[in-house]
Amino acid sequence: VERYEGTGERLCPVCRAPMYRYNYLYTSNIALDGCDECGGVWVDHGELIKMDQLARDARAMEIPPETKAQMAIAQMEAETKEAQQRAQFWEGLFSFLRARPRFPL
Repeated sequence: VERYEGTGERLCPVCRAPMYRYNYLYTSNIALDGCDECGGVWVDHGELIKMDQLARDARAMEIPPETKAQMAIAQMEAETKEAQQRAQFWEGLFSFLRARPRFPL
């Protein structure tokens, strides 16, 4: 968060309090101006269009629901197979232990 310093300080158009500058979504190059006093958020010319484009780009990179479903099914199948392998291991171990000759004490 960048505070405006000195005579170049920007004032809130609503309450005339000093504003601060910050990045939209932290990592974007879109700078917004905020006011602690009234809670207003202000954008410079063209920043709203950039914000819209950033949101559109993010939606374009989303995984389609069908692919998400296929990934979830594959994950469940892998977990089921792993659980079956663990069960077979323990079943084999207990079968081995039961089959051993027992000697009275």
